[in-house]
Amino acid sequence: MSTEVVCSDCHTTFVVQDEPETTDRLAITAAAKKAAEAVQAATEVMMATGANRHAKSIALQTADTNFTTAATSLASATADRDALEQLSADLDAKISAATSVVAAGETATTQAMTAVHANPEDHDLKVAATELADKLKYGTTLLAELNRHKEEALHHMTAKSSAVALATNSLNVATVSRDTALAQMAAADSEVRDATANLKAASDTAAASAAKEAVLSRRSPRKVWCPGCDVEIDLRSRTVAPSQPHDSDLDPAFQRDKFLLHQKLLSINTRYAVCDEKGQEIMHVMRPTHLFRTLLAVFVVIFQVVLMVGLVVIIGVSLASTIGETATGVIIVIGIMMSIIPAIFTYCLLAPKRHITFYRDARFEQKLLEVLQDQKFTIRMMGYTVRDAAGHVLGRFRKDYLANLLRKKWDGFDSEGNHVCVIREDSIVLSLLRRFLGSFYGILRTNFVIHQVGKPGQDGPLMGEFNRKFTLLDRYVLDCSPDRTRMLDRRMAIAIGVLLDTAESR
Repeated sequence: MSTEVVCSDCHTTFVVQDEPETTDRLAITAAAKKAAEAVQAATEVMMATGANRHAKSIALQTADTNFTTAATSLASATADRDALEQLSADLDAKISAATSVVAAGETATTQAMTAVHANPEDHDLKVAATELADKLKYGTTLLAELNRHKEEALHHMTAKSSAVALATNSLNVATVSRDTALAQMAAADSEVRDATANLKAASDTAAASAAKEAVLSRRSPRKVWCPGCDVEIDLRSRTVAPSQPHDSDLDPAFQRDKFLLHQKLLSINTRYAVCDEKGQEIMHVMRPTHLFRTLLAVFVVIFQVVLMVGLVVIIGVSLASTIGETATGVIIVIGIMMSIIPAIFTYCLLAPKRHITFYRDARFEQKLLEVLQDQKFTIRMMGYTVRDAAGHVLGRFRKDYLANLLRKKWDGFDSEGNHVCVIREDSIVLSLLRRFLGSFYGILRTNFVIHQVGKPGQDGPLMGEFNRKFTLLDRYVLDCSPDRTRMLDRRMAIAIGVLLDTAESR
């Protein structure tokens, strides 16, 4: 039996005959890598659950503090209310006694005044009646004072009753919050226990895989000849298992190596139909022209240029008699040239970016992929960002206009900014001929090759080709069959395929 392997240095794919332990070695290495990834994932979950438990612990402490504060406030308000109730009861007793005394005083005073009227010449009787009247007046004043204190006590008692009600409500809310915090804390403790158990299991599995890998590492290395490096290498340490034919995580539309692109010609917007090898449409591409907004930008720029040129001419003519005709001509020419700069700025401000969107259906409703134009206008470097339907960045493409003078070139980068591929015209000789002869009736049609990034000054292994068919219509073939290990994301591949046509204005 044989095994297809990939060199980790030059990424060349070649076939070697299996030794008895080759399959086991690859399986154990893959298992060890998977176990290490599981440990990493379990560690991240453990850290997340620990942070969550810490947050829940702080929330529980806050809930306990609020509960204690609410209970203390309720106890204080209840004690104040009970004291006021006792004071009110004492005042009631005093008011009752004072009322009886005042009633008795009124009776005695009335009798004394009657006796004085009957014996007006009795001096002692008059003195006694006057003293009784004074005592009655004092008793009445005292009774009024007691009633006032009673009213104040009732007012304060009403306020304290409201305070008790509010404190009771606060205590109920604090109780519910504390109970909720306790439940969340218990759930967080359970998550931490589960995460700890998962981490221990993953660590045990990783340790077992590492032990098996260590046993293999002590065996003598197997030497094979790499056709890409042209040197003898250690198969065990320099190869990786080949990838699967299709990535199950990708949308089925991208799970292939060949894509056929058909451009729709009779359309205002740039549109493509992407087909499989059998000609069945699998997705549709739209790059809006934004005709109205573009025409508006052009109209505003023309109006601005005409206005500025007119102003420059008027100013130059008005100064002609002062500075002379030669100086006036120079000023007018410089003013006209300077009017171009704000015109370019205005056009860049008004003209829209032309993004590219891939859809599953011809109604352009279900989005699969999008390619965003990073800048509206640039002098040298033009960039595009590729994102999936969820908005996650898959990678970026960059074009250097200076490098395009001799041979068109694009650079591809992954989501982390690593340089992964280079896209160039198929031949330096043909590219130079195209600069002078154009497509020459389709004979010199522009094709591209996609290479993996290699050593400085050299291209890596071939990853794909983008060729135009020899037809009257715009039809292209994107073939990534050389990239057998699928190191180039097929979403990135179809994105650069469309860019090579619409962004190159072929």
